[in-house]
Amino acid sequence: MKKQWKNREEPAAEQNQFSRESDVGVFQRPMQDIQNSNAVDRRSFLKLVGFSAAASTLSGCAKPVERILPYVNQPPEMTPGVANWYATTCHGCPAGCGALAKVMDGRPIKLEGNPDHPLSRGGLCALGQGSIISLYDSFRQKRPTIQQSATSWEAADKEVVGHLAVAREQKGKVVLLTGTITGPATRGVITDFIGTFPLAEHITYDPVSGAAIREAHAQAYGRSILPAYRFDQADVIVSFGTDFLGTWISPVEFTKQYASRRALPLQPPKGASEPNVRQLTSCHHQFEARLSITGSNADYRYQIAPSQQLNCLTALLATVKGGSPTMDVPSSVAAALDQVARDLRAARGRSLVVSDSNNLHVQLAVIALNETLGNLGNTVDVTRFSNQKQGDEREVERLVREMAEGTVSALLIHGCNPIYSLADAKAFGDALKSVPCTISFSMYPDETATVTKYHCPVPHPIEAWGDAEPQAGRYSLFQPTLRALYDTRPFEESLMRWSGKAGSFHDSLQRHWQEKIFPYQSETRDFTVFWEQMLQRGYSEAPVTTQPLSASLPSLTAALSAETKRRTALATPEIEIDLYETVALRDGVAANNPWLQELPDPITKITWDNYASVSPGLADKRGIVEGQWVQIQSGDRTVKLPAHIQPGQHERTVSIAVGYGRDLAGPVGNGVGANVYSLTRGREGGLQQRAQYGSLKRVAGQRYAFALTQTEAEQHGRPIAQEVSLEEFLNGHGAHRAHIPEGKTNLWQDHDYPEYHWGMTVDLTRCTGCSACVVSCDLENNVPVVGRDEVRNQREMHWLRIDRYYSGDAAEPRVIHQPMFCQQCENASCETVCPVLATVHDDQGLNVQVYNRCVGTRYCANNCPYKVRRFNFFNHQRDDLVQNLALNPDVTVRTRGVMEKCSFCIQRIQQARIAARREDRPVRDGDVRTACQQSCPADAIVFGNMADENGQVSREKAASRGYRVLEELNRRPAVTYLSKVANKKGSHA
Repeated sequence: MKKQWKNREEPAAEQNQFSRESDVGVFQRPMQDIQNSNAVDRRSFLKLVGFSAAASTLSGCAKPVERILPYVNQPPEMTPGVANWYATTCHGCPAGCGALAKVMDGRPIKLEGNPDHPLSRGGLCALGQGSIISLYDSFRQKRPTIQQSATSWEAADKEVVGHLAVAREQKGKVVLLTGTITGPATRGVITDFIGTFPLAEHITYDPVSGAAIREAHAQAYGRSILPAYRFDQADVIVSFGTDFLGTWISPVEFTKQYASRRALPLQPPKGASEPNVRQLTSCHHQFEARLSITGSNADYRYQIAPSQQLNCLTALLATVKGGSPTMDVPSSVAAALDQVARDLRAARGRSLVVSDSNNLHVQLAVIALNETLGNLGNTVDVTRFSNQKQGDEREVERLVREMAEGTVSALLIHGCNPIYSLADAKAFGDALKSVPCTISFSMYPDETATVTKYHCPVPHPIEAWGDAEPQAGRYSLFQPTLRALYDTRPFEESLMRWSGKAGSFHDSLQRHWQEKIFPYQSETRDFTVFWEQMLQRGYSEAPVTTQPLSASLPSLTAALSAETKRRTALATPEIEIDLYETVALRDGVAANNPWLQELPDPITKITWDNYASVSPGLADKRGIVEGQWVQIQSGDRTVKLPAHIQPGQHERTVSIAVGYGRDLAGPVGNGVGANVYSLTRGREGGLQQRAQYGSLKRVAGQRYAFALTQTEAEQHGRPIAQEVSLEEFLNGHGAHRAHIPEGKTNLWQDHDYPEYHWGMTVDLTRCTGCSACVVSCDLENNVPVVGRDEVRNQREMHWLRIDRYYSGDAAEPRVIHQPMFCQQCENASCETVCPVLATVHDDQGLNVQVYNRCVGTRYCANNCPYKVRRFNFFNHQRDDLVQNLALNPDVTVRTRGVMEKCSFCIQRIQQARIAARREDRPVRDGDVRTACQQSCPADAIVFGNMADENGQVSREKAASRGYRVLEELNRRPAVTYLSKVANKKGSHA
């Protein structure tokens, strides 16, 4: 078995954890310092003497009584303590995933994926899970402003209407600058608004552009479209820098599709032949510079710089056609390209090539490959194409010139923050001063809203009506789940009022659906019935027809050949800067969300910061150590960041996350990290470039201490996260199981489970490490945020963590992601050492925590071999009463001095048991879904009753790939892991 390791220092065992931390000034504060008192209180006394269980009967430190008032005027449809669910659409990004909003006592407290929605199919990403928190953000703009002074809507409307009337009379230009809008009803309102002016236009801007894909399709096919990609139909996937499992276009949809091709049978099929192998699982090749989530899940990963994508794609195209490539490619991947070409040829029509590059010629090469392989109409869907990434940054550059020239009379900005995210934000801000009427529509007083004359705040999407069409013919609804908390107004209603349209946007939305969508369905002839069905279901589908597309491959090949020759003559840069989005903050929209700021990066496990990721080889050459400050320069743009030494990073590249360095995100996000959008400036006035040439300079001085959640230095050679090849799985070697001697004396007594024995399985082949489950668990169980300093002190509170293990060479490691939570051991070592019986075993197989018994000795955490227990060093209750509305009333909020951990969502178990008891039946398989299970886009987690031999969890527990972590300790955990299977079968055996 391969040796696994977690960080760069571990294989070399250079020094222990404490010396590494003391070198950067991080230390563990003693309890005496935190308490600021020399006195020994009762809790400290009990910790010191390990007081016996009898001491738990003493009266003691209990949570202070906090009185609440009952609901006086209770709506008839609301039952206290019982949640109502409303179908809606996730608003975290334009992907438009179907969602269900959980409303408890009139408060939306949780979003879950809509299992019936054709895109999300029950999954939701980390950003979508965390987006509910922004509803209760006290930093939201609460009323309209004029020149940063609060005003009324009547006063704001009067002034804006006056400005727009002048623009109309003088034939001045009115411009709407928005982010990508997929809602057809909203687009209709915009079209009507623009039509009331003699000179007006709508410009779309995306902070992270995808304009090259649309332009490439316009050149190749004559239609500017972004295809929908079908990873579930692909036997072979070849990705160039595309993090489609993390942040690219529609990651929840793509993860669902990808994981469906990783759903291996529980037992290896007998006599599986080569054709059958391809039906079992897809083969994934990843070419990239940084180690992404998608790259960490690939069967084969190859390191190339962003500038090498075009040559590699062109060489691959020539090889697929049966020719010999004439362009230079890195020697490290030359042989791999031949192997990849053979795989692609063997999977014609069932293969897929993608790239996230915003370079036009790279995207033309992708089109040429997919055309040559016959993928158009199979894995590349141009019928139900995507409506995302509509922006073109060159239009924004033109807008800046027009504003500076004084030809723009009014600028309305919605759904984007150009003062923060534009590469030339200063030029935009200077030009904005020449526009007489500037209006910002946003939830927050952000960087753009504070420099416009009018700020017209919009409600949170969960407070308002709306719709979305993320893919052609697939429609979904937003519906409000509560009345707006503040004096806000929908963007669409403002446009309607200012253009003299009567009525509300809700009326306009209904009218649009009745005229444009209702006629294309066949379920009912009554629109009222149809509308009610849509509110319950949340989405509708309509047939789509389109003209067939065809491209001229010879002309594409000629254009690629000419561009490749031109690029060959260019000098090799010293460093290439590779910019990317994180799963937590994306383009920076979620910067003021503390739960997302504290979400560990799936690869680096760093929280609360962005950084410059460099390879171990580059670090050694430049004398860079972990946390060393470095200066990155591209042209006349410079940023300063701490360096993180990342295994698997291309040696000539530096990768940095966008979305950080906000100035006016809010008290949580202000000043976190550095803003690197200035480095995305397009070369020669072209498309936004997230890959730039530059230089790297080491800055002498003190190292920066990252807030890491994964610092354990030893694995002791134990098979914790297991990986096998597909060939090994087919030969019956699915997992390594520990040998436990039988007939020996057991220190623990066996437990009886008369009805239920709850357990879980986790399929490591399906798990991508996306971390949606972490945020879902945090919100479901009221897990507090502790902040950067406490994470540095290793006091994070996540009940669920995802361990990332490396194996092999540090330069080219393989990666396994392993969700780790309380294992609910039958022979629980935590129960053995607790002096007050605060952690005990119940008759359902759960290791439960009795909070009011706990005296905080932390013996249980010290004795837990899985290190999954969390201790409250502080009272983390929030003083902000609005933020407290997001708390789940079914879960106790813990106080200082109390230990906590995963409970297998015991509140959900109890709800299912109560419902079953009411119907006089047992709990059925699938009735209980834990928060992590429900949110997982990959369906990697299964929960159920292990006492039911026919239940899914029992069947998966008996799989040939099944094993239990640290099984040799005889803790008898209730969590079974299924080993990861890498597709090493076929031409790569």
